[in-house]
Amino acid sequence: MPLPFLRRNMKVLFTGMASSHCSPSKNISFFNALSMAMPSDAEVVWLSPKLTWTSSDLEEYDAIFFGFIPPTAISANKIYAAMHVLDLVYDSPKLNLVVDGTQIWQYKNSIQSVKRDVSSLFSAFYSKRADYSKALKPQNYESIKSAAAKMESLPFPRVIFPVLPWSTAEESFAKLGFGLGDNYLGLTLDSILISNVPNYSSIEDRWAVDNLNSAWYKSLSDTIALPGASLKVGKTLNDYDADSIIRSSIGLVVTPQDRGVGSWWSYRYIQALNAGVPIVTYWQDASKFDSSWSVLGYQVEDMTSEQRKELARQQYESYMTAIPTRKQVVDYIQTKLFGSTKEKM
Repeated sequence: MPLPFLRRNMKVLFTGMASSHCSPSKNISFFNALSMAMPSDAEVVWLSPKLTWTSSDLEEYDAIFFGFIPPTAISANKIYAAMHVLDLVYDSPKLNLVVDGTQIWQYKNSIQSVKRDVSSLFSAFYSKRADYSKALKPQNYESIKSAAAKMESLPFPRVIFPVLPWSTAEESFAKLGFGLGDNYLGLTLDSILISNVPNYSSIEDRWAVDNLNSAWYKSLSDTIALPGASLKVGKTLNDYDADSIIRSSIGLVVTPQDRGVGSWWSYRYIQALNAGVPIVTYWQDASKFDSSWSVLGYQVEDMTSEQRKELARQQYESYMTAIPTRKQVVDYIQTKLFGSTKEKM
């Protein structure tokens, strides 16, 4: 039995619906960044969810951060055990659903599909997923069905999501289209990821583009002269390749989300800021907080190298001014770890 004057370190679990939620990833996501913001005395444990877990297996954790993506998404390869875990801790104050999807508009329809008919998770299309056969066993299937029923009938657990400096937590939460109520927490963690801005030194007459297939980019391409280069090399997308392409281009184009969502947090913003590369994005949103973010693509092309460097500096400084410092981020996380808030840092 521990001595009463010895304080036990906080123990937090990181797990979720995808492989990237079960171990630290080389690629940076909001979920990954959140793990970096944990208090220094917290023991962070990464685990794949298991269908064999019981409530007692989760009691040792002071907080559970659950990577939450559209449950019918292809990348939700841990969905069966994840839904079981969700059933176990759905109404626990320890649970935090962390929005970590890349296509925000998919959440609403995907969640509705599962709530309406949980068998949508068990089509033959998903038969190669981990635990598919085990999940069909009556006890496990009932647990997954129960989690879907709770999503339908009970208030959502606390939802944590990223907030860009030109948006409010309320605006960002509304874009998700699920989790009605006020049990949400919008976070801006970017100071953990941003370094001092280096010198701008493009070597290729091209744009780095995060989504060449975006309708918004296709419209933009009619107004610019230089071609766009995808951040994906081959069939994979990783931060290392993306960083190399961004650093060698005259600027980065970050496209807005489909279905009227508009701009949403992306690590690509951070990579460009770290590279000293000017960013062209959905100016209707970004120009709200600084004029340097309302510059259009053709205007960047008409600039000299020095002018682009200056634009990148202005974007960097305005961004840094608008977000909390690293210390403020960590202190805020520690304060709000067990609380409910709709406040944005």
